Amino acid sequence: MAILEWDELCKMPDGAADARGEQKEALAEVAHSMTVCSKRGQLIRAAKRSRTLRTLDAYEKGNVRDAERTYLRVRVSPSLPSLRLSSIDLYTGAR
Repeated sequence: MAILEWDELCKMPDGAADARGEQKEALAEVAHSMTVCSKRGQLIRAAKRSRTLRTLDAYEKGNVRDAERTYLRVRVSPSLPSLRLSSIDLYTGAR
């Protein structure tokens, strides 16, 4: 997503805003479906129950904790506005 946004600001030709909006929306939908996937929840629960969790450093434990928070937040509210920002070109005002 960051590369698309950089290109949008620096290189994108005039008149390409509609196509770029569609690209960003499609990418956001894929990211969202990966975030709410039940397999992700199973993996997070398995990681929390694992003996290996005790051997992780603080940074790695934080990753597990943040993954769980994100998963639970998005599962409760699946249509978060932040996931829909990709369909709006904030720089040109185009949709």
